Amino acid sequence: MNYQTVPTAESTEAIGDEETRDLDMPTTLANFVAGNGGVRERNTTRICSSQGENKKDDKLVCMVDPESIRFVTYILFWIMVISAYMLTQLYTKHQVLAGPGDVTNSCPPYTISDFPGSEPVDRTNGFNIIKQSHLHQILGFNNVCIYWDYTPSREVIAVMYAYVEYALIAYVVTIFILAAIEYKKGDISKRHWQVHKFMFPFNLVLCAAFRMIFVITAYDSPRLHSAGFVLLQVALINVALLNMYHVLATDAHYPFFGDIKNTRRAAIIFVTIEVVLSLLSVYTHAYIVFGWGLHDHGKNGHMYPPWAKESFLGTSMPVGAFIDNTWMVVTAGCPLFISYLRSKVEPRLSVTIDLKKRIVNENE
Repeated sequence: MNYQTVPTAESTEAIGDEETRDLDMPTTLANFVAGNGGVRERNTTRICSSQGENKKDDKLVCMVDPESIRFVTYILFWIMVISAYMLTQLYTKHQVLAGPGDVTNSCPPYTISDFPGSEPVDRTNGFNIIKQSHLHQILGFNNVCIYWDYTPSREVIAVMYAYVEYALIAYVVTIFILAAIEYKKGDISKRHWQVHKFMFPFNLVLCAAFRMIFVITAYDSPRLHSAGFVLLQVALINVALLNMYHVLATDAHYPFFGDIKNTRRAAIIFVTIEVVLSLLSVYTHAYIVFGWGLHDHGKNGHMYPPWAKESFLGTSMPVGAFIDNTWMVVTAGCPLFISYLRSKVEPRLSVTIDLKKRIVNENE
């Protein structure tokens, strides 16, 4: 069943003589996206303001900038990372090194871990997080996750990550709404809108799946623990491709790149680098998740690709560590600056919130 939104005077002018754009969404969501006849305020300068000469006609109009939300998302992420590092250095690593104390038959992480493809590690009396973490045993190196893999860092950072997740999902929702409105106004093609509409529910699920790393620990189930990270990586690949698609489809250009041609070239180069690094990182971690190197019911083989443990160009850094570290910089570092610059020139959403008239019971 198809649903349509009622065109406003402004959207009708933008589309011309074309028929009303069909968003193919449930009525409730369509009304929310298109305003169901509401007029977008072009000259609103305040973030939130009321409109109308009569108090009864007042509406709340809010300006929402998707790229600013993305910028806040990465700010919150790096605050989370720094907090995890400080908490681990000041408290967690000392507690883990001290071990379980006088407790006998202790539970993980204070056990002897024997993962296929690596030497067993005895942690029954405590261990050094940096040199003897479970990730280091499996991968041959550490990544940022070791700073929230162990109690109490894991519990504290799990709470902090909730705000990162909220912001990330808010960004996914706002770019979806932006695409819907741009399609309705005739600024993007139907194919562009169909891509956004198809990817939207998947991105919501994938972004929320990262919390699995706090629920399933690296020492209880490395495979399921890594699954949350892989799903988030896929979501970030999708977002990067949608952003590049938007730049190319709308002929966007940013002053810091000069003209449209340079903007398009920069977008393609950056997203290509990001996608290639992401696919390499996804593969190495999916190798763990799906047990591609395991055999004999997971009792033998290796959990991480052997080639990823080899030295990178003769340095002391393993290939896998180079991939992970470079991915971190490109995917979590560069977008911090890109989103800030794009927030200066990309269009904002004008959200009008109103109340329907109260229904009066004539029998009262």
